[in-house]
Amino acid sequence: MANFDPPDHHWAADFDARLMSAFTYLKDKVDELERRALEAEKKDSERDAALAQAVADVRFYRRGSK
Repeated sequence: MANFDPPDHHWAADFDARLMSAFTYLKDKVDELERRALEAEKKDSERDAALAQAVADVRFYRRGSK
């Protein structure tokens, strides 16, 4: 029967380390994208509030000019 004893440089020798490295990289990317999405949502809500205030101001000034 054949004896499977791969050398240290074999692709399977550090498979777990490379797999964990890939998952860590992907997790870091997901965390960064989530952070950027939350920042974008915050900016959107701030912009929506500013636009709502601008519309309310225009309606107020329009009523006052009649």
